[in-house]
Amino acid sequence: MKIYAYLSLLLLLAACARPPAPPQVVVRPETRVLDPAARQALEEVQPDGTLVFAGSAAAAFQAGNVLVSEPGAKAPEGLLRRVTGLEQSGGKTLVRTAQAQIGDALQKGRLSVEQELTEADLGSVSVLTPGVRLLGRPSPQAEGEFRVGIDVKLGEGNLEPLTVSGELRFKPVIKVDLDLDCGFLCVYDNDLDFLAQVGLKQTTALKIAGKAGFNLKKTIPLAVFNFTPKTFFIGPVPVVITPRIVLELRTDGSVTTVISYEVGGTLTAVAGAKYDDGWKNISELNYGFHAGPVNVPFPLAGVVEVKALAALRGELKLYGVVGPTLEIAPFVHIDLKYPRDPIWKLNGGIQGNVGVRVDVLGYSKHYQTNLWDDSVEIARSDNSAPQVKFLSGSTGDIGLCCTLRVEVNDPEEGANCCTVSFKSSNPADGAEGQLGSATGVQPELAYAFTTLGKRTITATATDGKGKPGSATLELEVVNTPPTVAISAPFNGQEFFRGVNYTLRGVSYDPNEAGFQLPCSGLSWTSSAAGDPSPRIGCDVTLSFPANGPRTLTLTGTDSHGGSGSASVNINVIDPPANLPPVVNITKPLNGTRIGPDTVIQLAGNATDPEGGAVTLAWDVTTGYNPQTGQGAATYPVTPAADGGWKPTDSIPYGSCEVSDTLRLRLKARDPQNNEGSDFVVIKVLRVC
Repeated sequence: MKIYAYLSLLLLLAACARPPAPPQVVVRPETRVLDPAARQALEEVQPDGTLVFAGSAAAAFQAGNVLVSEPGAKAPEGLLRRVTGLEQSGGKTLVRTAQAQIGDALQKGRLSVEQELTEADLGSVSVLTPGVRLLGRPSPQAEGEFRVGIDVKLGEGNLEPLTVSGELRFKPVIKVDLDLDCGFLCVYDNDLDFLAQVGLKQTTALKIAGKAGFNLKKTIPLAVFNFTPKTFFIGPVPVVITPRIVLELRTDGSVTTVISYEVGGTLTAVAGAKYDDGWKNISELNYGFHAGPVNVPFPLAGVVEVKALAALRGELKLYGVVGPTLEIAPFVHIDLKYPRDPIWKLNGGIQGNVGVRVDVLGYSKHYQTNLWDDSVEIARSDNSAPQVKFLSGSTGDIGLCCTLRVEVNDPEEGANCCTVSFKSSNPADGAEGQLGSATGVQPELAYAFTTLGKRTITATATDGKGKPGSATLELEVVNTPPTVAISAPFNGQEFFRGVNYTLRGVSYDPNEAGFQLPCSGLSWTSSAAGDPSPRIGCDVTLSFPANGPRTLTLTGTDSHGGSGSASVNINVIDPPANLPPVVNITKPLNGTRIGPDTVIQLAGNATDPEGGAVTLAWDVTTGYNPQTGQGAATYPVTPAADGGWKPTDSIPYGSCEVSDTLRLRLKARDPQNNEGSDFVVIKVLRVC
């Protein structure tokens, strides 16, 4: 979207604080007005003020003469010079001169003219900055109005630029009232009255947008309008005035976040200075502004303190020498800080300066003053709603403590601003959907959902002034199916037909109590048709009635219908004539988790099917793989008298961190040296 700023300039030079005098002109006798032939003969104006004339055209001049000229080929802005000496050289006349003053040429006289400057009066235009363009008249009624479009980017390196865009309009008018009433010499300041003014008619809109992560203090020249010299006469004496208008864009401040804002309104201002027995400020100011949209992203990280000025400086040169300079610079100013109440303030205003130089006018002192630096607050931000953003994920496990977490930023109060309430669209959750509330920089609420399915969670933050802001999260409560593992037997293990063996399994389910299935949720089945199955439990004891391979499968089913399974392949063979002892571990339980220095009780029993005595021995295998039945190293285990034992009694763990799977085995031998065994699988963990 293109936003424009419209400026109109009125440039006035007026004089004479006294009532108009009769149109009487007294030209000083030493004044010499160059005629067309003399202007034609002028070949060069040297930097030191020497005038070079061809032939003898200037031979009649003498020291003390005051030379006054209309614009010519070599003096395009006229001349007002006092002769200090002459020299003939190579067929040319060199006239040495110094700057003269208007009172040196005239003893008495008055000039009163008024002229509007149009395109026909424009000598040249210099565009000084990329993004500046000259525009045509918007309508026939805008004749004499100059239009400059700007789209200037302020940036350094690879930073995103700040863009200032708009349109400047101005319509200049010059008015000259010059009143001299000197005696023999103009030696007193009050011999000449003087007034200069510049007026800014109106401005409608200016837009600044973008991001720049650096300080901005720049003066950017936009364009210079050089008008052709204007010649007016007091009697026979020409007065040459050359108008010049300079447009500048000035910024002052810093921007560290993305920002976009607009300001519009009307402005009427006259900047001026008057001399009448002393300098006086004769400035007037009347303005009214309105705010356009201000766009700032939240949450905000940064500050903005920027003043943008569209400065218009009007200069009048008298005989090519700068005389009065008057400047008007309307501006827009945004002040933004986070957190703060209000988050932003938008101001509009004007700065103005006036200066007068003495070179041609003849005053004893320069004059320079600041006229205004005035602003009004146009708009400020209303209380903004807190900005809420969910940080937690979109799924949660049933039965688990699901953490609902949000980030809250309030433009006026900051991050740690608000109490946040959480509500579910499912009335079965909480109290009719109300889950609870939380505070802090990142408020969070822990809640365990008890039903499956999708629901909408709404987090509402309310600031100190009662204004709410909210965000929603589509949350699906899911059931994670259980995982099961067979601790015994291992894959490929052989069993004797008709002998009782213990099958052991473990489970994990994050949605169930204790993170495991109840043993009633575990079911053992065999691929052999004659085997006793299914059998229910974590550990089950059974015998196999027939020889041959089969697959044993452990299936776990949770309370929400999810299931998982694991399988091993075994082989059943003929029993020997003398069977090994039948062994059963009663402590510890299969799947127990302990630390390396945790003492547990070891207990078990064994019987010999033939009734013989048995000898018992414990051992432990580290790095055990229940699938293969293999491990890293096996160590003897000697329980204490009370049955107590800890892993470090047998295993030389060399580091603080421990994560190991152990096979804890009880072996029994009968008198014929037949060996039977039972084992459990336990987990050893230590985090340092």
